[in-house]
Amino acid sequence: MSGTNTTSGATPTHYQIAVGSLNPVKIDAALEGFRSVFPGATFSATGVLANPGVDSQPFLDGMALLGAWNRAQHVLRLCPDADYWVGIQGGVQWDPYGLNTGEGNGYSGQLQAFSWVVVLGGDRGELMGKSRTVTHYLPSDVTDLMRFGYDLGSAHYRAHRGIDYNPTDGSVGLLTHGIYGREESYIHAIIMALIPHRNPTVAF
Repeated sequence: MSGTNTTSGATPTHYQIAVGSLNPVKIDAALEGFRSVFPGATFSATGVLANPGVDSQPFLDGMALLGAWNRAQHVLRLCPDADYWVGIQGGVQWDPYGLNTGEGNGYSGQLQAFSWVVVLGGDRGELMGKSRTVTHYLPSDVTDLMRFGYDLGSAHYRAHRGIDYNPTDGSVGLLTHGIYGREESYIHAIIMALIPHRNPTVAF
């Protein structure tokens, strides 16, 4: 799919995206990302409850990537007639560099937060693109609560009761005071994950 329409007056090709989540932020981000990469086509997106196959709050980068992959694979099985299948999985991990302590031993006491995106395409999902959102560091009070089993959203809500926490904007929206939100981070990662789909003749 080139995503362009060179025939004057022709009706743009329509594609269906299946997103492995019922979260409207993820669904809207998928639509916006695809429309940005393929402006010559039209898209619709459907959210489907998909099993990530990992903990609800993955604490490893690789586990978050696996969760996104599992979501995309699950929604591929559930919606085989779609044209693209998208999995998005948030995660956290301890700073592997230890730059704030000089230890460099894989544990700095700081948590990084991010999400992975996997986009499958082709007749049977054989073409895959993946990308990670921007990374941001979490406040120490949120980190402390997460040590005791709180997920990221619950930890933010409990630690910052006096702040207007909007789950739609997520942690990054709260900490940037609305300058950069969760949907924007998803959109940018989806655009990057679509690079192999935008260049189908290139090996990645």
